[in-house]
Amino acid sequence: MQVPLKNARMMPLVERSELLARIEGRFQSNPVVLLQGPRQCGKTTLARQFAARHQAQYFDLEAPADVRRLAQPMTTLEPLTGWVVLDEAQLQPGLFPILRALADRQPLPTRFLLLGSASSDLVRGVSESLAGRVALIPMAGFDLSEVGSAASRTLWWRGGSDSSSSMPTPRPSGGHCKWPVRTCVWTMSLSFIRAPSLIP
Repeated sequence: MQVPLKNARMMPLVERSELLARIEGRFQSNPVVLLQGPRQCGKTTLARQFAARHQAQYFDLEAPADVRRLAQPMTTLEPLTGWVVLDEAQLQPGLFPILRALADRQPLPTRFLLLGSASSDLVRGVSESLAGRVALIPMAGFDLSEVGSAASRTLWWRGGSDSSSSMPTPRPSGGHCKWPVRTCVWTMSLSFIRAPSLIP
């Protein structure tokens, strides 16, 4: 059960325009782009921004309704045009050979943005099935160029993840800080935030 926060304020959503531009740039030469990173680093938020900008079809492979829609993947995906987002792609490795066939069509009617958690199996499956067709974009937590120095300290103590940026900032009440227990766990994950000038 999450403890309510008192005297809390929310941080604004961070616009990750550089990553959006990288995705759009890779689609100029690749029919498939894989956005890969640890859980809670912001892949879904970024992909939904991309989908809204390009009116893309969105499939969440953790959602039962979308899994049912893809029970016959070729039947579902082949008629689509424009952009298609497949979130949690590592859950359906059987889609990769089908995406290869769809990516080889000429002229190309559809481009695919795949999202996946950091996994060697995902990279290997995509590399084997979509070799020469897919561009990999690694993604991590926020860096200082995205959040700015004013917000960096707050995000550092929250763990630097995308989900932490939308959490309310706690303020002391009666001498105690009203963090939910599950939020305190994020403060231990300091590796999520990185300074570009210090980390290669």
